[in-house]
Amino acid sequence: MVGAVEISQRRFLRRASAVALLVPIAGYFLRVWTGLESLVIAFGIAACWTALQREYLRGVLLIYGRPSRCCARTSSMSACYWQAH
Repeated sequence: MVGAVEISQRRFLRRASAVALLVPIAGYFLRVWTGLESLVIAFGIAACWTALQREYLRGVLLIYGRPSRCCARTSSMSACYWQAH
């Protein structure tokens, strides 16, 4: 399930980033921004994309790093958890 969510998020972010990268290109050709400004905006979009990917992976690893907290929240698993300890 986590893999499916990761693939879905990655696909969405790829599409959103591709659309977002059209903004600095359009701004450059419409002479709203200079070439340097458009380049900085494009690098900012790429940096946000990589940061979102990293934070998702970090969140998944944190969840799996503490399975007792995650599983203890459900009633059936919390009963098993407390009997074992």
